[in-house]
Amino acid sequence: MAMGRSIIKLAYEASLASFFGTFLEFYDFTLFGFLATIIGPLFFPSTNPTTTLLYYFAVFGTGFAMRPIGSLFFGWLGDKWGRRSTFMIPIILMAFASLFMGLLPTYGEVGIWAPVLLVILRLIQGFSLGGEWGGGITMVAELAPKERRGFFVGIVQMAQSGLLTTGLLTLFSSTMSKSAFAAYGWRVLFIIGVVIAVVGFYIRVRLTETPVFDEIRKQRKVLRVPVAPIVTKGRYVLMLLMALFLAGVPLSYTYIVYGVTYLTKYVHFAYSEATFITFIASAVYFVLTLPFAYLTDIIGRKPIVLAGLIGEAILVFPFYFLIVKYPFFTVVLTFYIIEEALHAVYNGAYGQMLAEIFPTVSRYTGVAFSYNLGVAILGGFTPFIVTYLVATLKTPLAPIYWLFPLIVIPIILVALLYKETKGMDLSVFVE
Repeated sequence: MAMGRSIIKLAYEASLASFFGTFLEFYDFTLFGFLATIIGPLFFPSTNPTTTLLYYFAVFGTGFAMRPIGSLFFGWLGDKWGRRSTFMIPIILMAFASLFMGLLPTYGEVGIWAPVLLVILRLIQGFSLGGEWGGGITMVAELAPKERRGFFVGIVQMAQSGLLTTGLLTLFSSTMSKSAFAAYGWRVLFIIGVVIAVVGFYIRVRLTETPVFDEIRKQRKVLRVPVAPIVTKGRYVLMLLMALFLAGVPLSYTYIVYGVTYLTKYVHFAYSEATFITFIASAVYFVLTLPFAYLTDIIGRKPIVLAGLIGEAILVFPFYFLIVKYPFFTVVLTFYIIEEALHAVYNGAYGQMLAEIFPTVSRYTGVAFSYNLGVAILGGFTPFIVTYLVATLKTPLAPIYWLFPLIVIPIILVALLYKETKGMDLSVFVE
């Protein structure tokens, strides 16, 4: 039956299945970050708001700590037993975690057990997400025609926009009182994640195994330890992977996930204004990611990635200097739109780069582990680090000191180390 379907149709189905999983991944994780000032006091009550934020963002980071572990587990399953069957598991775990997040009792109801249960759920979320994005990118890259691989991977990358999260937050915060939102509104938002999971699971049931994995299974070239080639690949791949995530991950979690907290606490915007700004910025990212992903199939991955990174490096100084000096709605909104446009340039290219770096025998593990290791180190604790820097240095310009070096270093590494992989035939990488 699978052989009768066109390659394009298979690629679209895999892209949509991966899109919904990545959508849920970013929905749950960004939602948790966005809600810091709303539900942080419910689980970590303190007379010092900064202390509450630091505790909250520390828990935010614990979920990321489990992601590399989950990526090794699901990567091993995916590279040993198959992409399709493994790809079904993470979204089920994510659905249950999202549901129970919405049902959690608060500190005022059960005391210390509230933050303990919160940490446990974050660990479960992190573990399950370890296999989500990597599995999706692997399936899409292996099913898509090589001349359109960038475009189909770009569909998955659109899901990283946070569009639904910011849209719902804007809607809820502008139509509900703060007390009602703190009482039950945030719970409804987490439970909505279950709906996303159901849609994603339904699409995944229809997927078939990728031909390139079927081929290595037929040739009995499946590895017992898929992570081994990743370790033995040497400095080139490891440094390149560091470059890919050194900038992108902190950019996402500083500007957007931490953005609402930053705009309300340091630029003194109303919560509904802050969520609206990040919503518009997320919409810009959502719209522009696919065109730039498509462009990588025409001119290559490298020029697109470098263009996005160089733009971000130029933007970071005026971004923070001007929104702090001129905290007007139109000024801040304009800078957020420019930033997310540049982010779409970068994100439109790096997913396919990852899939093309690794051989088929370890692609699931390689993509999942490298991505989640980068996210765990640089993304999970970014809100905590930025909050700490602002409080310690006593300046709202502190995010610049975190972001600028993390953008410049990847520009150098990608320029020196990355050899163009556009149009690469993934089926030849079976050894």
